[in-house]
Amino acid sequence: MSVTKLVIEPHTRVEGHLRVEVSLEKGVVVDTKVCGTMWRGIEYILNGKTPKEAISMVQRICGVCPVAHAIASARAVENAYGWKISPLHQKVRNLLIIFSTIHDHLVHFYFLSLPDWIDFTVLQSLSENELKNLCNIYGKDLNYGGDLFKALNFYLKGPIGFPFLPKTIRPHPDLHSDREIALSFLIHQLFALHIQRNVNRLIELFGGSYPHIVSIFPGGGRFPSIGKQSHESAFLLIEEAKPLLNNISQFLNNIYLQDLFTLCDLYPHWLVLGQSYKNFLVVPELPSEVENCKPYHPGGIIVDGELVSKDLSSQYLGEKLLEDFTHGWYAKSLCRAIQPDSMDSKYTYVPAPRFMNKPFEVGSSACLSLWKAISVSSHSPIHRIVELVPKLNQYISNLLPSSVLGRHLSRALKLIYYADLANKELQHLKTLLEKGGLTKEGVTYERIPAGEYEGIGLTEAPRGALYHRVLLKDGTIKNYQVITPSGWNMSPRDERGVMGPCEKALIGIEVRDPEFPLEIYRVIRSFDPCMACAVHCVESGISR
Repeated sequence: MSVTKLVIEPHTRVEGHLRVEVSLEKGVVVDTKVCGTMWRGIEYILNGKTPKEAISMVQRICGVCPVAHAIASARAVENAYGWKISPLHQKVRNLLIIFSTIHDHLVHFYFLSLPDWIDFTVLQSLSENELKNLCNIYGKDLNYGGDLFKALNFYLKGPIGFPFLPKTIRPHPDLHSDREIALSFLIHQLFALHIQRNVNRLIELFGGSYPHIVSIFPGGGRFPSIGKQSHESAFLLIEEAKPLLNNISQFLNNIYLQDLFTLCDLYPHWLVLGQSYKNFLVVPELPSEVENCKPYHPGGIIVDGELVSKDLSSQYLGEKLLEDFTHGWYAKSLCRAIQPDSMDSKYTYVPAPRFMNKPFEVGSSACLSLWKAISVSSHSPIHRIVELVPKLNQYISNLLPSSVLGRHLSRALKLIYYADLANKELQHLKTLLEKGGLTKEGVTYERIPAGEYEGIGLTEAPRGALYHRVLLKDGTIKNYQVITPSGWNMSPRDERGVMGPCEKALIGIEVRDPEFPLEIYRVIRSFDPCMACAVHCVESGISR
């Protein structure tokens, strides 16, 4: 039987450099390789640096989730030295994790993934009168804050034209081209730009700057404030945050989630297609201010569809975690990067993380899968999500979070829960301030002990489980290791030939038009891949 080989390079609308190879038999994917084609070496740069320097440098690993890397790095150092942070600093970190996750998911859906689902080029032929009439219909309930028609007209027909959308697109039988649906989604995309400004402002308020935050240090941090450090300015910060968060919450509930339900109705088959392994790994996140209290974001492990553990401590993960370099462009003896001279047995700079010798999917799909599994026997965020989204009752029993649209819907549902929680955390933060909880920072370097210490920092980053491991000697970094969510999801085969989650999800997908492999794009982008995260400065002399 003849096999058609299809190569997509570069695979666009993802972070970083991505190459995808698929083999087709009768139009169906039977084999695949997902390749990260740029090595960075951030961990090598960190050797010899101090923990405070590392906080700044690890944020450069990713352009979308610097917050998660900062917090994971701080937690690794805190784990090494046995430091505890104050309840106030924990609230600030919780809010930053929530806001950065909202930022990531909106960027991913409206600007990276949406063109795979709606043919926006049909709008280019609209006359000004048609556009005005449709704006009145689909934009009347939006608090856009400007002239919507003027913005859309410039967006569609201005000199820059379609800045976030394809200029042309090849017709495809599974791509909707209804003009009214397309305009509705385009209006929501424009509105999402306004919402992003609000989200970015919240990160700036609590992080001290944006996109790279300065309020997090190992052992605590500095409570960012307006002007000088004082209780009065801290209260003003919270009061500024409340209406911004309210505006964001309305968008998430009334527009983002409803857009996902619309796609589920338009493409019900994609609620089944693109499933990976039934192995899910979730980091416990968003601790309360009370030590040893259950986190707002439970963690745990599902293996082969069965709940294995409701806990995932750094020690437990560290004992059973390994990285496989069999199919990576690395020298076997030193695990150092080498020049990519082939695409055969070695085909990527992404290592293959394995837990319990198995590949795991991470991210919002893993969260929803776990929360559904634990909802029978214990408190789960899924109970609150169903309260907040009554319509979910008609989906929840058959929801497959690890399908293509299941991953998208899982992100939206997680954000509904996060936004609700952020309002409560703001109130908790205000209460702590009223009790006099404002402190400047939690660590002075006189407290750093001599000798060697090792620590692990876990964070549930926007894309999923993030792992930082640090080895410290006399207060400086001797060794550093990072395993990112996209390292899990976009991993290659391991030494046993077992594919990574994204590779597995592509198997069995039917590609109707190899010249326009829309189905491949949908599966790949459903993982929200960040290849810049997944591979870790280009070495002099290497051409790729």
